[in-house]
Amino acid sequence: MLKIISAVLLLAGLTACKDEASLQTQANAQAQVVANEYELFVNFKQANKDQAVLMASLQKQSTHFIGWFNEHFSKGNLVGESIRLQPMYEYPKHQVRQLVSFEGSQRFSLVGLSFEQYNQLMQELPVFKAESFGLQGVKASKEAMTESRIKLVEEAFAKNQAKARHLAQLSNLCEIEVTDIKEYDQGGSQPRMMSMRMKEDSNAPSNQSHSVRLEVTWSAYPC
Repeated sequence: MLKIISAVLLLAGLTACKDEASLQTQANAQAQVVANEYELFVNFKQANKDQAVLMASLQKQSTHFIGWFNEHFSKGNLVGESIRLQPMYEYPKHQVRQLVSFEGSQRFSLVGLSFEQYNQLMQELPVFKAESFGLQGVKASKEAMTESRIKLVEEAFAKNQAKARHLAQLSNLCEIEVTDIKEYDQGGSQPRMMSMRMKEDSNAPSNQSHSVRLEVTWSAYPC
């Protein structure tokens, strides 16, 4: 009877030694990516007492610009944002308001531009006598961010792996395997807006930072 009890206790002890342990680690990786895509806005505006004349004049101005842009750049870089027509009134004292003219405007975005294209456009846009134009944004391209993110995930995983091995060594655990991974993209500082000057005064492209955090769950067994 004593031998049977001893065998049961030994078997229970061996089973306990094989109980699975769980480890959790997390690590971040951060990178700076060159902001290589620029976005400009161009806004055309016309005013006239005759609505038909106004719209014809605005269309002529914007059509001239669109034709020129499509000859020198990709059509996909030009996005028509909005067209607006509104009446303009005067408000004489103690009198009913009076319609004096109409004002029409059309706005475009020029997207996915390189640094060289940005500088070229900033020099040539004044020729089209737009009411306003300038830099609207600068960012890293989707391709550049994707390539950078792949490297960040690899770097963050390597850091997690090193942490897991260290924890396992402290706890006398072996056979470490991944059971779950969670990825979190974390926004970093945004690129600074460049000065709206001509090429000779323009600042160099800035960087866009981003980071990835990985939370990894590991399984391990006593050595």
